[in-house]
Amino acid sequence: MNHVVVTGADRGLGYALCEAFLARGWQVYAGRFLPDWPALDQLKQRCGDRLTLVPLDVSCGDSVAAAARAVAAHTCRVDMLINNAGIVNRGEGTLGEADFSLD
Repeated sequence: MNHVVVTGADRGLGYALCEAFLARGWQVYAGRFLPDWPALDQLKQRCGDRLTLVPLDVSCGDSVAAAARAVAAHTCRVDMLINNAGIVNRGEGTLGEADFSLD
């Protein structure tokens, strides 16, 4: 079985990707930013153990590390990582001026 991690899986494109990979028989680790959003819980009820919900805030290094540990607790490999989550800089400036450091 193939394993995929999808960040930003709560809704929209990330959610649709989770559905598509589950339909193809993959084990899916869904990075969840919105714990009160019900869609992933409903999908988990339909798919059972093939979907693992992983709390994940990509703007927080500790959260990213905890998510990596959570996935590693279930599998020794990841065949695909889809980084669908992002961090919005609501301040002034352009993308070229964004701070991409991990601290």
